[in-house]
Amino acid sequence: MAIQISYPTATNVTLSDRLLGTQYDPETGSAITKNFSIGSVVNLGSSYKSYVAKIVQSGEAAPTVTIMQNTIGNISFEYASTGLYYAVSEGLFTGDKTIVNITPGFAYESFDAPYIAYALLGTTNRISISSFNGIVQSNNILGEAFSTVIEIRVYN
Repeated sequence: MAIQISYPTATNVTLSDRLLGTQYDPETGSAITKNFSIGSVVNLGSSYKSYVAKIVQSGEAAPTVTIMQNTIGNISFEYASTGLYYAVSEGLFTGDKTIVNITPGFAYESFDAPYIAYALLGTTNRISISSFNGIVQSNNILGEAFSTVIEIRVYN
């Protein structure tokens, strides 16, 4: 085994980087040296997984996102109809343990025309996102008039 100070200092560490550690099995009393991803170690200390992204939608296109954090897994976005979009996964949204926030929930360009966005959990595979200009369901609201951020949390 090498002396620890002989290794270079790591910079730009990512969640997929590896740590060397020992996994202990209390039933057998055995200890096995393994590689662990930093992401798996971080997730042990959290009570939930999260997805946080800036979201923009234009015309009849699916929303595009700039992901700020993703410990949930693969999530994509689809255009359904005017002012209706879906965040889609493969069973990652646990029904009674998923919380969705989209902010700002409203912003006023003028008092007469509030822009409103909200998100609701539909199934373990889909979250519905709706956007309105006043009371009219509309496109071009998410991220256009104001910065829109979506946060999805799935609790353990």
